[in-house]
Amino acid sequence: MRAGEIIAVGPPDELGVRGSRPAGHRSGLPAGWSLGGVPEVPSQGRSLEGDRLLVLTAEPVVAGQRITT
Repeated sequence: MRAGEIIAVGPPDELGVRGSRPAGHRSGLPAGWSLGGVPEVPSQGRSLEGDRLLVLTAEPVVAGQRITT
């Protein structure tokens, strides 16, 4: 629960590892950019989906900050 709202349901052993699973961070890229132009971030994988970057990471906040700064 967070702020009186249920945000996850499941057995304790599954909920305990929820934060260690990779999350997807998606960002738009400027025209002409490639994966080589994206700053290095802690990730389990990076790919382009059209003009959108997808980063799978256990640290989505850090990834977002590095990519957008």
